[in-house]
Amino acid sequence: MTRRALEHYATDEGYHLLDPLVTDASGSYYDDDAVEKLNSIKCLKGYGFSLKEIKRFQTSDVQEQHEMMRALLVRVEKKQDDIIRQRKMIEDYLISFENRRK
Repeated sequence: MTRRALEHYATDEGYHLLDPLVTDASGSYYDDDAVEKLNSIKCLKGYGFSLKEIKRFQTSDVQEQHEMMRALLVRVEKKQDDIIRQRKMIEDYLISFENRRK
């Protein structure tokens, strides 16, 4: 994780996802809880959540987190369908192109 990313997570734009324990002239310091939270942020970003969604996830109960994961799965499945459709169109184009060359 870059220093810039850590600093961003402490701003309004970063939804204050991760605030340092102490900040002084030599840098910011984080405790074990913050490191655990950072690992959670990285994981949720890997799933595809936006920072705004991560903030909501962090402040939600288990039921709402489950619902958010279900909604994310629907989004991912739609993207997957779009990619499959796009791949089919490209393949059809290539087949058509190759047939015209014969």
